[in-house]
Amino acid sequence: MNNYEENLKEINYYIDLYENGEFPDIKQYITSENLFFSLYKCDIYAYLRVSTEHQDFGRQIIELYYFLKKKNISIPIQHIFFDKYTGKKIDREQYQIMKTYFKANDYLLIPNLSRLGRNWDDVKKEWYEMETKNINRVVLDNENLSVELPSEEKKAVTLEKKMIQDITFSACLYSACQKIQEVSSATKAGIEKAREQGKTIGRPKGKNTNETNFIKMLQAIESGESQKEASNKLKFPVRTFQEWLYRYYKRYNVKTVKELLYLLEREAQK
Repeated sequence: MNNYEENLKEINYYIDLYENGEFPDIKQYITSENLFFSLYKCDIYAYLRVSTEHQDFGRQIIELYYFLKKKNISIPIQHIFFDKYTGKKIDREQYQIMKTYFKANDYLLIPNLSRLGRNWDDVKKEWYEMETKNINRVVLDNENLSVELPSEEKKAVTLEKKMIQDITFSACLYSACQKIQEVSSATKAGIEKAREQGKTIGRPKGKNTNETNFIKMLQAIESGESQKEASNKLKFPVRTFQEWLYRYYKRYNVKTVKELLYLLEREAQK
């Protein structure tokens, strides 16, 4: 299975998970059919990225879902691309594959500017290269940098508007790059200091976030409770449960709660 097929499998996992949990209508907005093209005769794509192999895309998919629902548009699931590489280099495999599909007047959705790279020059290059090719860019966290969607009223592109957009782009890019540098430096310094003090590295777990309660969550869901009901009862956060569930599915090579629960209960008895 190639990387694109692996990515599609992972996205489908999250869509199915959210449909059965917090967002039962998610498949109205992330669809198997290209409804956007049918309506507007152009395509829409989304690019997501995380910086390490161990991070997941759950939160970015939720952000994308909220945006699509707010705008009442949909995106075909096969048009969502993502990479699990650091943004320090722009030659990311799925990003480059996605760009080969672009045609003039297509739309690209990105959560924020930093998804295009991790330094000033790379992001600027990608941004203006897409502009010259008439690719419409939509930045989910900044409407001032985004073009109108086909379903929205088009605003006149005046000289003043272009100037304001250029200034906004430079300011947002500066802020994003500065934040990346500060976070990187602070993280490295903090990790080194923590190691010197003998502290455990990583986010502390809640007192109810443990494997025993995870198994209880599985048991509750298998008995007919929803994720939300089980979460409220066991104080095990739904998002954390979904992240754990995905990792455990991969670790044990299973696809259902029933299969996973059987393996974990059997291990616990040994």
